[in-house]
Amino acid sequence: MSHQKRLSAPKHYPVDRKGLTYTTTAEGSRSPDQGITAVVFLREVLGYAETKKRQNR
Repeated sequence: MSHQKRLSAPKHYPVDRKGLTYTTTAEGSRSPDQGITAVVFLREVLGYAETKKRQNR
């Protein structure tokens, strides 16, 4: 997974623009407008972890 600044994240991402600095982007052939990554879904939508490192545990 690569990263990008939250301010430049697609508008359909349910992320707080002024929270953390970076968010993840999906790699592959799909465009960013077709979905969100699992990290963003688990962290921002469901609220399971505060960071990706804690989410991987």
